[in-house]
Amino acid sequence: MSERKRKVTAVLSLAALLAAALALRLAHADYGLPFVWNLDERTHFVNRAIPMFAGNFDPGYYQNPAAFTYLSYLSLRVLYGLFGFAFSLDWGSVPRQFSRNPTEIWLTARALAALLSVSSVALLWAFATRAFGRTVGLCAAAVLAFSFLVVSYGRIAVTDSGALIGSAAATGAALLWLKERRRWWLLVAGLAVGAACAFKYTAGLLVVPVLLASLSVRGQRIRGARTAFAGLALGALLFAAFNPFLILHFDRAWQELREQAAVAGLARKAGQDQAPLPYYLDSLGWGFGVLPALSAAVGAVVLGRRDRRMLAVTAVFPLLLLAWLALQSRAFGRWLMPAYPQLALLAGIGVAAVGAALGRAIATVGDRSGGERRRATVGIATTALVLAVALWQPLRADLHQLAVLGRADTRQQLRDWIVNSGRLELRAVIEPAVPERWYVLDPKGVPPPWLGRCRGPRAWGHDGWLVTLPNYRRCERGKPALTTRPDGALAATNYYRALFPRLIDDYRFYGYCTVITMSLVRDRARAASSAARAYYERLARESTLVKRFSPYRRGAQPVPFHFDHSYLYYPRAFERPGPEIEVRRLHNCVQRRGQPIVRLPIAPDDRPAPGDEV
Repeated sequence: MSERKRKVTAVLSLAALLAAALALRLAHADYGLPFVWNLDERTHFVNRAIPMFAGNFDPGYYQNPAAFTYLSYLSLRVLYGLFGFAFSLDWGSVPRQFSRNPTEIWLTARALAALLSVSSVALLWAFATRAFGRTVGLCAAAVLAFSFLVVSYGRIAVTDSGALIGSAAATGAALLWLKERRRWWLLVAGLAVGAACAFKYTAGLLVVPVLLASLSVRGQRIRGARTAFAGLALGALLFAAFNPFLILHFDRAWQELREQAAVAGLARKAGQDQAPLPYYLDSLGWGFGVLPALSAAVGAVVLGRRDRRMLAVTAVFPLLLLAWLALQSRAFGRWLMPAYPQLALLAGIGVAAVGAALGRAIATVGDRSGGERRRATVGIATTALVLAVALWQPLRADLHQLAVLGRADTRQQLRDWIVNSGRLELRAVIEPAVPERWYVLDPKGVPPPWLGRCRGPRAWGHDGWLVTLPNYRRCERGKPALTTRPDGALAATNYYRALFPRLIDDYRFYGYCTVITMSLVRDRARAASSAARAYYERLARESTLVKRFSPYRRGAQPVPFHFDHSYLYYPRAFERPGPEIEVRRLHNCVQRRGQPIVRLPIAPDDRPAPGDEV
């Protein structure tokens, strides 16, 4: 095969890989909409980008860098502004659309995350191919493209996918400096560090491999260090361009960052029992893949034999990031994800080495002459086979998650059941595993037939809202909700602090006869508090199970709560997204409708001091 044909084949292979990776991330991108189930997705970034359409470009939030927020704003501005003639909004403007029916806006933001994720795959391919050849480049890109965590967060409108771009470019450019001795690669590497930090603060550890590479070439250490610092200065300017208000409001930002660091480093979340280091090492088995991780270990050995400097530059960032995260109290698989490009590069080297070794062994069997063409053909085939075997687990997990997301969420099933059964406006206790928008009667901006307008007292100053249901008719000043909203101060993190057995007496007193529990909250609360365990035990004794919505396939055992698996649906037991939901009706309780004087359960700070609550 000629060199030109090899290049065309490599480009076509890359194009097919990128197309498959993008399709995998965009399929079922509308899951959960018009609600947004991922907590970080619905509370950060995009929500901060929408007010920018009013002219205020300060996100007012510095716990995470603002690059994804600004890119979300620019994407929406271009799509519905510059190309508004082709992409129109039902409600005329992005802010109004977001408040009425945000589906299109969330689809745009999720598509942005998918494009950033796939772009990191293309960049890794480009750098790995130039540094180690086409085979390693394609293998490394394939490993990154189908890693379960990378695919999962390529479907969610959060910042993590963007950090992969700078991470891949910083390491790749540093390696090319070692190989080609062209100083402009150090400028690229420094700039890439700034790009990575603009999405994730922890990516700042990439400074170490860039400086290490600049000092690893004899005779050019001073010039290399100067160039590296120049590149890092450019990276700092790029970071500032994406985070200008962090610089302008540095005191406030520093306070937020210190508080965030203190929480992550000292306060373990309820339900998170495993120590961080074992958690992250375990996450490599399911988030990156067992065989890809083993391939990365093989690749590290192979690269170490070829060039120890290249191994050090490639491996130092994953090791430093792992060490830093191991010191924190909280652990989430995606926090290690910025190191996945380096792990994928090592895995690509390992896969290529194993495939080539097998190819040589097979090609020489029965062919003492060992023809060059035959060895090349067999080598390609064996490498492809080794790559396919290594990717079997990640691809299987990706497709399983895709199938799960293609089905209705259990929280959507619950909502539909409430609407269809007429259980609207009930005083119900619903645990905080749903967004506030879940309670809105017309989440798509179209009022249901049982909701209309009515003339109220003059003091209201406007028409009221009329709810007409079987045996129930009410005109109210405020817009009604699906059920009684809980106290806004309650969250899944601290919900267990509000639970104690006597609370059930309050439910009966105020007419909260419907109690809806969700495993995402229930399991964490039981593990965190004896009072919460006693609460659930009394609830089970003094209520009847009315309805259960299960995310598990028939016959599968429930999955214990896990801060990644319970939200990303990696275990095969999951059939649909969402928690396991139980709807219970209290015995000896008179069910009431409408807003009560007291919303239950009350926020933890308002409850009686804990004592012998059990």
